[in-house]
Amino acid sequence: FPVTISYENYLIVGYATGTNPTITMRMRASGTDNSSSNYVFVKANIQETTGSWGFTVSNGAQTSWNLGATGSMQFSLTMFAPQATRATAFEGTTNLGTGTGNYPLQVNGGSLTVTTSYDGFTLLGSANITGRIDIYGMSNS
Repeated sequence: FPVTISYENYLIVGYATGTNPTITMRMRASGTDNSSSNYVFVKANIQETTGSWGFTVSNGAQTSWNLGATGSMQFSLTMFAPQATRATAFEGTTNLGTGTGNYPLQVNGGSLTVTTSYDGFTLLGSANITGRIDIYGMSNS
């Protein structure tokens, strides 16, 4: 999905369905995914039946951001300044839409520590996924 210099920040809203895929995200520059081991992220999940929290923290050696794993998910992500030549960051929420006893609400965020100007991103699934993505550029004022 492309990003342009017309906007500094982006809101990415969408949903995806599949057979329990893990969905990850990579930044792109000139049509090539950055698959370096420079992605860091943290996820906080809340369990629907007990209200208990679960946490996932990357160790800095990831090749993408992990957005979640389920048969159905909706997400809203804010991407900060992907075109700037500095670390690119995101934050957002994911509703995993799972059944009882799982972690349906996830709050996540992360950064790509490489200081590169990016012009797009790729969503990857560990299994076939279908869905919809809407991208909104946020103007500076």
